[in-house]
Formats: sequence, C-alpha cells, structure tokens
Amino acid sequence: MAGSSDCIFACSTTETFTNQSTITGGGSIGDSNPMTVVNQGTIIASQSTPLTIAGAGTGFSNTGKLFVNPGSSMMITGIFKNFASNKLTGGPISRAGPLSFPLANLVTNSAPMTLAGAAAAEILDATTNTNAFQNFAFNKSPLSLISGRT
Repeated sequence: MAGSSDCIFACSTTETFTNQSTITGGGSIGDSNPMTVVNQGTIIASQSTPLTIAGAGTGFSNTGKLFVNPGSSMMITGIFKNFASNKLTGGPISRAGPLSFPLANLVTNSAPMTLAGAAAAEILDATTNTNAFQNFAFNKSPLSLISGRT
C-alpha cells in the first residue's frame, strides 16, 4: 500500500482476508466493507497517514507481526481477537508510534512487545484516547523498552 487512499477490502463482510506476506504503508485493510482479517505475516504502518485494520465478522487476529514505525500509527477497529479480558496475546508487536484499539485497558501482556522512543510508542484505548497501560499489572512475555522509552 503506497498512499493514504490505498485499501484492501472485501465485497461482503462474510469474507476473510488472510495475510501471509508483508503489508506496509498507510490506508485501510477492511475499509468501508470490513471483513475478518487474519495476520500470519507482517503488517507495518510506515507512513504519516494511519494504517487502519477494520476487522468485522469474527474480527482481526494476529499470530504474525505488527510494526508501527516512527511517525506512523496503526488503528484496529471492530473486534480485536488478541485482546480479551484485559489480556493481550498473539504475535510480536513493535512500536515506535501509537497503536490503538477499542476498550484497550491492558492488565496482562502475553504478547512479545517492543516499545521504542521516549513518547510515541504507546498503546491507546481508541474509545477514550487514553494510555492502555494505566492498570498494567502482569507481564508474561518479553517486553523491551528501548531508545528512551520508560
């Protein structure tokens, strides 16, 4: 995906898109026809325009890798299957920019995670735009804080 108007979308919300390769850029996966999205590859937000993943149907699940590059952001809308009961699971997540998803109140982390940079690398609750780590209590997977992140 090269520009902010680029998107991957389905003809109906009953379709499933499975990524087993690399998607990079800004734009939308799901767009106005959200679909079930399964990431088994790599998804990289790499532009100033957000990369939005609009999982409908059974939602968005990630066993692959999610990266948010500096100056970029990633938004997950709809159902994020890797977040339930205040616990984040799934494949590695590396952020130097913000990642947001609905009702993000992270108490337990069970996904390998890297946060890089003094301020921009964060997880936000997409509903309230607040820091998802406010009630963080348990880490059960590698968590790396680098390049000035505390």
